[in-house]
Amino acid sequence: MLAEMSFSLPLSRQPDALGILGRTGPLFIISLGCVVLAAVACDRIGWTPLDSRWTSAAFLALVTATVAGAWVLMKGLAPNRRSTKGMSRAQLWLVGAPAATLVLYAAAAFFLARPSRVEWFLNGDHVRHLVLVADIQANGALSYDVRPYPRAWHTAVALLSSVTGSGGSDLVGLVDLMATATWLLYAMVTLTMAALAASMGVRVGLKTLPAAIAGSVAGAATLWPSFLGNYQALGLESSLVAAVVLAVTLREVLTHHGSLSAFLVCSAGLLVMGHTWQLLLPVSGLAAAMAGVRYIRAGDPWKRIVVVAGIGGVVLYASLPSLTAVAKSVGVSHAAVADIVAPVPMLTLAVGLLSTAVVMWLRRRDVWLVFVLLLTVLPALTSVALAARVGVSVTTYYPAKLLWHSALLGLAAIGPAGGLLWSSIRARQPSLAVPIRACLGAAAVLCAVGAAWAPFPGLTGKWSTADGATVLSLLQAPGAEGATVVWSDGRLNTDAITRITLDASKQEETRVDTPQGRLTVDEECRLLRASPAPVILSNRPPAEVRARYGCVPDAQIIAP
Repeated sequence: MLAEMSFSLPLSRQPDALGILGRTGPLFIISLGCVVLAAVACDRIGWTPLDSRWTSAAFLALVTATVAGAWVLMKGLAPNRRSTKGMSRAQLWLVGAPAATLVLYAAAAFFLARPSRVEWFLNGDHVRHLVLVADIQANGALSYDVRPYPRAWHTAVALLSSVTGSGGSDLVGLVDLMATATWLLYAMVTLTMAALAASMGVRVGLKTLPAAIAGSVAGAATLWPSFLGNYQALGLESSLVAAVVLAVTLREVLTHHGSLSAFLVCSAGLLVMGHTWQLLLPVSGLAAAMAGVRYIRAGDPWKRIVVVAGIGGVVLYASLPSLTAVAKSVGVSHAAVADIVAPVPMLTLAVGLLSTAVVMWLRRRDVWLVFVLLLTVLPALTSVALAARVGVSVTTYYPAKLLWHSALLGLAAIGPAGGLLWSSIRARQPSLAVPIRACLGAAAVLCAVGAAWAPFPGLTGKWSTADGATVLSLLQAPGAEGATVVWSDGRLNTDAITRITLDASKQEETRVDTPQGRLTVDEECRLLRASPAPVILSNRPPAEVRARYGCVPDAQIIAP
């Protein structure tokens, strides 16, 4: 109904220099929002489509039809080439090159054996996210009755898993699917950040080529170890989804404000953020609110108020389960948790904030640009306020992740700030223009070279602290799902990763989550004694296993 209402009202045909490249991020957010909305609605009516391959296919068809309508709406806002000069095809390739690099790595990975291809994924929080995907698939819909953790991304992966036949008893297949999906998720982070930077370059007055370079540099910077090598390797998937939401919605406000498209995308982003990470809701909420206000003011206010209220009501309806679960079960005090290190690229954050200040000052009359730039700083301000509220340092896990998002968003302002400063210097001191341009060019080349190399360690085992081949072998052992403890000859966290992953084969309602981390023999013995059916999963000789776990001599041993 809302889709029909949207087509009956005039749409603002505002130019977009990036064309189809600029619509990719919004389409992703609209798709993810539709998946979440449908999954929440299914839970409300008691339909569980994700627990069956065929009902999942029907669910996917429903979502696809909805997204197709949104795509038609996106096409309705294509650039008007008669009045606006968009980027050339070569310039668009330049903007998309960093993201394409990640896609090429993903394609090349399929020439590797499966253990080598997925080993980077068997690390950090990735396997915990995999358990949440398996829970959604087993439940058949998106429910927060048992666990309050927000699960927008997990619902989409669960849908893919159900449709393709992965998951369930096939944990190895689910690992493979989710590793590929998560790798491509970061490609979306890179693409949307590049698009935001390029659009910001156009907005401040750069020509299309310098703007494309600014976008390409920002995208390349996301592949450096301080971003890709930290958050992808650590498995902070919700932070990656949140980054895409912020980059896409801020760009919509910047390039299409006043259009129904911008409000739809920002509303979808708000819905996704509500099921991803609520600490960033102030940014998404302000973006959606301003997009809605601007849309109302751009035409017949009464008709548009009805549309905005209708879409807002749908977003609120679909967001309430997640928001209520977090408010009741978690609360703000949970932000004091400090058991995980979330590195913050402080130098990049400082450069980004300085660049943001430069662009805001030089283009202070552009209200919408200033508004978007302020929103890029808001996560950092939220970090400071949150840290003060719960009495922890800003480098503690949750405040640090907020700082990381401002550091990431700040990349979008670095290129435009450099272009504006170079133009100013060239006008006032022409003799300095050539050496400064050479320095900027060298920095861009260095950034590009580093970006081309940065994903390589991920596919060569440098990120992982577990032995991929051993983990997959143990997961495929008959009866592995009943294991109480795991002991293998794999390196470092192999046993812990295997043990956590096996939680995906247990019912969410009755499962007692396995301890998160490596265990001592005494801790493992306590688990075995507490289990009504103690089982040891191991690839070591049975005599060694019996000697190690003599505390429970009657424990069953399972070998791959």
